Amino acid sequence: MSLAQFTKLIEQLGIPVVTAAASAWLLFWIIRWVLNTVKDDFGKQINDLRGELDEELRDARDQISEIKTILIQLVDRTRLLSEELHSHDHVARTVWGLDSKLERPRTRAERREELMEQLREIGKNGGEER
Repeated sequence: MSLAQFTKLIEQLGIPVVTAAASAWLLFWIIRWVLNTVKDDFGKQINDLRGELDEELRDARDQISEIKTILIQLVDRTRLLSEELHSHDHVARTVWGLDSKLERPRTRAERREELMEQLREIGKNGGEER
């Protein structure tokens, strides 16, 4: 745009309209520049945060795996100690001449098998009490 065209534009439209148009163009250019800059910065920050989050998830999964292993070991130790306690109790009762009324506690699988056997027996005699 030449100077003659610019002055002719001011004469036709007036200074306020030309100034408003120039301000709008300048504002558009500034907003576009800011948004592009912010978009790039936010993109980098989001990628950094995703990397940190993935690392934290890996660490949390590793810790959960360790806790599961420790829990399994504790359950196994508890069962072993319970079995040893009942065994020692049985021996002590035998040595002191007491009746050995305590039986070894059954596992869920043993109790389930016993109940299944009872159900089979009920099925054989038709569920009738004899």
